[in-house]
Amino acid sequence: MGMWAGIERGLAAHEARQERKEDRDFKRKQQDRLDEEFNESKFLRRSKTLLDYLGPRGSRISVDSAKFAEIKRAIGDIEGANDYLAKLAASPYAVETVHAALEARKKATDTMPTGQELLDNVALIAENYGTESWKKQYEEGRSIYEILLQDPEKLLDDEYYTGVLGRIGALDDVVKPTVGVEVTPGYTTKLTTQMMEQQIKQFDDALEMYANNLKDQGVQGEFNDDLDTALESFNDGSKTKLRKSLGPVVLYQLLQQGGPLWTAGLTGTLKDFNIEPVEIQTLKQAAETSGREEAIRKFNEAYGPGQAELFLGM
Repeated sequence: MGMWAGIERGLAAHEARQERKEDRDFKRKQQDRLDEEFNESKFLRRSKTLLDYLGPRGSRISVDSAKFAEIKRAIGDIEGANDYLAKLAASPYAVETVHAALEARKKATDTMPTGQELLDNVALIAENYGTESWKKQYEEGRSIYEILLQDPEKLLDDEYYTGVLGRIGALDDVVKPTVGVEVTPGYTTKLTTQMMEQQIKQFDDALEMYANNLKDQGVQGEFNDDLDTALESFNDGSKTKLRKSLGPVVLYQLLQQGGPLWTAGLTGTLKDFNIEPVEIQTLKQAAETSGREEAIRKFNEAYGPGQAELFLGM
């Protein structure tokens, strides 16, 4: 009996130890589960707080880089290009719309539009856009967001969490610009034969009127004699001389007046008379300086005798 009693006590003691171990394991697992649930709740709560605090400053602006680059090349290094591109970079919609207009214009005219032409006819209308300060806040916010993604569990560290809150708190409130696109009516329209004929008719009518106005002003000397000869030939059906003489300034006036007929591009007959507005503006600016005579000489060398004087006399 004594031996069996000892065995029974030993077995009971073993079972008691096993129960205590299982109880400790259960309590530890239960505590681990509670800790995990607490940390998960804490992580989600802190993540939401930081993301709400970051607001739009942490969201991604993703534009089509290839299309953006093509627009940038088309615009080139002209005045206003940097501001235009900065606004464009804030809106995937604007990039798509401007690129579509660029492609449509190329297809309609079989030529690449100049940067100035693009800026003049495909305007960006931006709301909440004053300076690029919003972009700096966005970039800093985006940087914070990317850091959080790299090691999100660090948010459970109180000191780290407080530090991130401080960085976000140092950012200015910012509203991203809303960028709309306004395309000049007719800019992407393909010229029809009828439109080309209308262009030439309007051009010749304006040419004759401009020449007669010059005569009425009493222009004297060799220019007046040449003008008489050119007008006579023009009225006899030979229009080349008058077109060559006064075509650029008359075409410039028509283009400045605008309208769908002229916005759609130029028929080949008139393209040779077209001078880029930036060249004319440069001439006018130089004419107000000590470099006036040199500017006139270079302009006339590029576009024909007397052209500078005609534009400056407008």
